[in-house]
Amino acid sequence: MTIAAPSVETSVSDLVGIGRALQQGRVEKGLTKENVAKELHLHVRQINALESGDFSSLNSPAFIKGYLRSCAKLYGMSGDNLVDLYTSLQPPQQKTYMPAAAVSSQKIILASAHSNKTTILLLLSVLFVAGVAYSLWLGFRNLPIVLPDKIEAPVELVSDIGVAPSEISGVLAVTDVSAMPPDPNQPIMTPNQDSQNSVLHVEFVDDCWVQLKSDDGKVLQDKTYKKGEVLDMPVKTPLHIWLGRAAAVNVSYNGAVVTVPVKPGFQSAQFVLGDEPSSRETE
Repeated sequence: MTIAAPSVETSVSDLVGIGRALQQGRVEKGLTKENVAKELHLHVRQINALESGDFSSLNSPAFIKGYLRSCAKLYGMSGDNLVDLYTSLQPPQQKTYMPAAAVSSQKIILASAHSNKTTILLLLSVLFVAGVAYSLWLGFRNLPIVLPDKIEAPVELVSDIGVAPSEISGVLAVTDVSAMPPDPNQPIMTPNQDSQNSVLHVEFVDDCWVQLKSDDGKVLQDKTYKKGEVLDMPVKTPLHIWLGRAAAVNVSYNGAVVTVPVKPGFQSAQFVLGDEPSSRETE
């Protein structure tokens, strides 16, 4: 594959070739390693590793792809070509197969879990129906009975929300519902209670790689976003967030601005949303 710089063409067939192409692109632009490190918020050792093709000393492949795109953009080279070549040079991932006995055991466990879930749902349904029936019974039991011979004055219909009828000395009156005790069958919602409708909002002012993981390690998002794109995603906390370039994003959670922790001199950040004591940073 040929990687084109402003006036340099280099035939690249391995990781060392990628490093040589980056070095020639930098030299062609008249930039020193210190200039590039300062511009891209990287260390000089990272620039040395990229230009020598020693990618094993860098972070994960996702970060390496981000570094390649950033350098290529600064040198006027094709970032997509560099990333595609780097990907093609990686060893293929081997597929693992689960033994038949383990598969059968897993099926039994899943079937048992499904049965337990069905039992729990049935029990909850019965409790819900019983609660509704009990509430209706209480309502009918407390319903005032007004006989014609006890009505001493015309009864005015009350349409205001927040009041309910009751019988006082045989005359229909109104009672403030706000003074009534809460129904013990109703769930109590607190301001900090987790919700499936919690939304992570990310605006990209420049190209940036993003990875989102749930607390159990499941990858929810792994993608490089372009400048001007927006990510809106319903999430649950704690949420593990990796940003390839923290300065390229504006993050908010449920409408509140999130301050991304970044070490001085670094461009990437890793932190945990919704778990401040264990939040951490990385280069």
